[in-house]
Amino acid sequence: MKLIKELKSRKVTSLNGNTRTRRFAMFECDTCGNIEERKRDDGLKQKRCCGGKSLIAHRGSPLYNRFVGMTQRCRDSNAINYKNYGGRGISVCREWRNFDNFAKWSLENGFREDLQLNRIDNNGHYCPSNCNYITRAENAQNTRANIHTPSEIRQIREDYSSGRYTTTELSKKYNDSRGNIHNIISGRSWRNITQDEVEGCMVSIKVI
Repeated sequence: MKLIKELKSRKVTSLNGNTRTRRFAMFECDTCGNIEERKRDDGLKQKRCCGGKSLIAHRGSPLYNRFVGMTQRCRDSNAINYKNYGGRGISVCREWRNFDNFAKWSLENGFREDLQLNRIDNNGHYCPSNCNYITRAENAQNTRANIHTPSEIRQIREDYSSGRYTTTELSKKYNDSRGNIHNIISGRSWRNITQDEVEGCMVSIKVI
C-alpha cells in the first residue's frame, strides 16, 4: 500500500492487556484506491487493503478486468503499455480508484463485454466526463497514432483507385507507412468509411 500521510503515535492496548505506543499512518490501496488508517509498519508490509467484496461485480469478471487494465496502464510502471498512459501523465481520477464507483458508472453508461473503455480526449484522464464505451473498430480510430481524418481516408482511396499513385507514393504524400496505406485501401482499417469505396480499390493493390 502507498503511504500518503504520517499520523501521530498513540497508545494501543492488545487483547492480552499489554499497552504500547504505535505509529499510525494513512495508506492508499494500489488496487482499489481506498484510503485507510493502519499501523505504520503493518501498512508498509501490505500490498492492498482488506478490500471487502464488491456489491456490483466479482473479481475476475469482464467489468473488473476493465478496471484492472485501466489501473495498471496508469499506475504500474511495469505494465507493457504504461509508457503510453501513466508514462505520459494519464491518470485515473480519485473517484474511479474505487472499483464500485467505476463499476456503477460503467453499468449506467452502456457497458457491454464487447465494448472497450475509451477516453474521448486522448490527452485527458480516466474520469466520468472524459470516457465512454465504444466498439473495437471505433477505438482503433481514436488513437494518438491515427493521423488521418475521414475526408483524408476517402481521398487516399480515390487517389489509389485513379491509378496515378502506388502505395509507396501515397505513403509519402500522406506521411504514413505503406502498411497503414494498404490497410486503408483494402478496408482492414476505417471500415465505416463507405464500403463501396473500399471495394472499388480492392481490384489490385500493389505494394511497391
